[in-house]
Amino acid sequence: MYTEPLVTIAIPTYKRVDYLRQALKSAVLQTYPHLEILVSDNANELEAELAVREMCDPRIRYIPQLTNLGMTGNWDALVEEAQGDYFIVLSDDDLLMNSTISGLVNGFEKYPQCVFSFCGVQFINSEGQIKGTKLVKGGLYSGLETILAFLQGGNSPFLCGTLYNRKKFMRTTRFRDTSCQMASDAVAWMKMCLAYNAIVAVDEVYCEYRIHGTSQSSITGIEGWKNDLEQLKIEVIKTLTYYGYSLGMSELLDKKFSRHCAGLMCNIIVGVERESFTDVITAWRLITHYCSYIIPNLGIITYFFMFVRVSPYGIVNKLLRHLKKKLASNR
Repeated sequence: MYTEPLVTIAIPTYKRVDYLRQALKSAVLQTYPHLEILVSDNANELEAELAVREMCDPRIRYIPQLTNLGMTGNWDALVEEAQGDYFIVLSDDDLLMNSTISGLVNGFEKYPQCVFSFCGVQFINSEGQIKGTKLVKGGLYSGLETILAFLQGGNSPFLCGTLYNRKKFMRTTRFRDTSCQMASDAVAWMKMCLAYNAIVAVDEVYCEYRIHGTSQSSITGIEGWKNDLEQLKIEVIKTLTYYGYSLGMSELLDKKFSRHCAGLMCNIIVGVERESFTDVITAWRLITHYCSYIIPNLGIITYFFMFVRVSPYGIVNKLLRHLKKKLASNR
């Protein structure tokens, strides 16, 4: 008799009870029946425990941490506590749609050899308003295809939209096994790609990734993002060597990472969360650095790329606005 695999929805939380309630509601409303829901509280606060009790759902288990384990430590604590055949990490400020788990499990059923399945995401703001969508092209991909697609702006596994085979994950890596801060989940899934070489993309939008001013990704400075991406590149190239990939493939990924960094810096410049004049100037400098790395002595073409990539409504207006504020404050 067929038994549906157990899936763990792992919810790390830290002092965001209002968002936690929304995340919990999205978890308990899943159409997939065979679930456990774990909440690991890095703050060990009564409000979070009460929010869990309010749900009155026996599938939910609350785990208070006596000491703050840090972001990735909290993720790993959940994975190690999980009983599921598969797991997904749902940050307390993100949301699942009702059919998220069913859709991602279907990916495993269609391609049993895969190590993780992932889907498209919607971006929402602090009020839950939809601000954009990231679609994926469905199908079975090799590990290198998945990594290269990500670096070229294609399919992108987001944490809240990625369902992992738990045993294979634990045999391969931990989220904390990296010095990256913001890109720790990318290090983990890229290592999984290279170790098992079978990944499923589900061409549906099944989750909501929240962008807001208090999230870790928003408050991290541009230099922090730059350092993270550089470390991500180093660790992935080292993993390539470990699994016997050619030097030529390492050189290709090195260049692709630099292109990806340049594009990311452009996106940060035009992002509404980047209002610091220093951040804008820093990002401008880093774009020049990454573009020059790709094509040495790029000169004026680098700046042409910057203006075309971010549009006149991006960097030009933002710089002018900051200059006006600075002049006004000096009067």
